[in-house]
Amino acid sequence: MKIITDPVELTKELIKINSESGDEQAVAEYIFNYLENLGLKPQYQKIEGKQSNVFLIGKGEVMFNGHMDIIPIGDREKWDYDPYGEIKDGKLFGRGTCDTKGSIACFLSALAKNPTADISCAFTVEEENTFAGIKNLMKMRNNELKHIKYCVNLEPTELKILTAHKG
Repeated sequence: MKIITDPVELTKELIKINSESGDEQAVAEYIFNYLENLGLKPQYQKIEGKQSNVFLIGKGEVMFNGHMDIIPIGDREKWDYDPYGEIKDGKLFGRGTCDTKGSIACFLSALAKNPTADISCAFTVEEENTFAGIKNLMKMRNNELKHIKYCVNLEPTELKILTAHKG
């Protein structure tokens, strides 16, 4: 696997991977392999069916979190741009671009420039409907994640600092 460090190019790669809620395993595998190729030790957390969260547990008190699923494509004829990624007038369009494949790509790009085993991050499934991913991840909070005190959620918030967020 080629490690893409440009966040726009990495976002385009992630957008190409269909990951509608309930079918995120292909993007989970991409992220897992990306982290592994950085020399880190990602782990899978199996969720019912064929789904998996991907996570790293570092030593710090902060965890970064983003969800891998996207909304259904619906009627493709109603899309003004290619839902699997298109740059138009200097802007990148596609499902998950800002919610949250673009944020995940920015995080991974930054991590690729300084891979450290000290960082904790989690990429979860089914945020758009059942929250199965985050619910299962939270089962680890009294054990493997007990040292985590803060979370930076990669969800778009229009640059507002929030104290809680869906998913």
